[in-house]
Amino acid sequence: MTLLRTLLMLGVLLCTVVAPRVASADEATNCYANVTDANFGVVDRFGNTDVTATVTYWCKSDLFGGWLVASKYAMAKICIELGGGSAAGSTEFNRLMTNAQGDTLQFGLFSDPSRTQRWGHSRPNTPEVTVYYPLSRGEGESVPAQVTIYGRIPPQTGLAAGSYLNLFRAVVENDARIVYRYTDRRPQGDPTSCDAGGFNTQQKRSIGPFNVTAALPHSCAIKGATDMDFGLLTGAISGSLSQTSAITMECTRRTPWQIGLDNGQNASGDVRRLRSGSSYIAYELNRSAAGTRWGNTLGADTKTGTGQGTEEVVTVHGVINDQTIPAAGQYSDTIKATVTY
Repeated sequence: MTLLRTLLMLGVLLCTVVAPRVASADEATNCYANVTDANFGVVDRFGNTDVTATVTYWCKSDLFGGWLVASKYAMAKICIELGGGSAAGSTEFNRLMTNAQGDTLQFGLFSDPSRTQRWGHSRPNTPEVTVYYPLSRGEGESVPAQVTIYGRIPPQTGLAAGSYLNLFRAVVENDARIVYRYTDRRPQGDPTSCDAGGFNTQQKRSIGPFNVTAALPHSCAIKGATDMDFGLLTGAISGSLSQTSAITMECTRRTPWQIGLDNGQNASGDVRRLRSGSSYIAYELNRSAAGTRWGNTLGADTKTGTGQGTEEVVTVHGVINDQTIPAAGQYSDTIKATVTY
């Protein structure tokens, strides 16, 4: 009788030793990523404006290596997907930032320094990375690794001044997310991509939020001006002789501007004069053909307008009124034009 009880107790003990361990629900692999903001700063309207941002990614597991697995390490394949973000009309193929007035600014996100491989939300435009991580409860986390996002704002016309933003939101799956597959139970094999292979089914996790920002300040530039040539003058001028010049300028859209003209190099008071040696011919420069004088006093006698984001041509109207030509010669003057915004 004593012998039988001993065997039964031994049988219970043996069952306890060989019974498989049941994994709890929280014993799983999770992969994560975050992204730094991409601040382009002040935009160069006439050239490329570049910036970089960093994606940091890692995986961790609460599964004990050696219990249900044949290895103490596991592997995951992660695809990092970036969509269009929050700006209205923005897509992975045509990314946009917007300002408070709803104006748009185009930009691109790329996976290579030469900025030719577009970084998108759909294959094959999503960079894929491989992560190896230990299987150890409380310590089963890979060393964080990083990949660079290369951003570019190309030159573009019609831009408006303002502060621009596109927010990639963590709560919106198509803004930014990682898609991954992994194997934490051998020997089922490692995943061959983030979409295929491995023991475990595909997982998805939103990442972010992060901002893409840029600033386009109010700006104007005078790009050139044509000469004003009154031609050949003889004897006395009766009535008035008119001619025009064209000033070419460009301002960011929504930028108020004023162009002023000084009195030249040979003025007598406010009277502009062409000069040849010691002889002079009086003339005037006007804002319109009707004869409104064009001066250099802001808010009073300057030419005003609002930038369109493209080149604009402003006409200067010149006139020589009744007078006698004092002497033969080549008469000239130089006028300085100044744009204020």
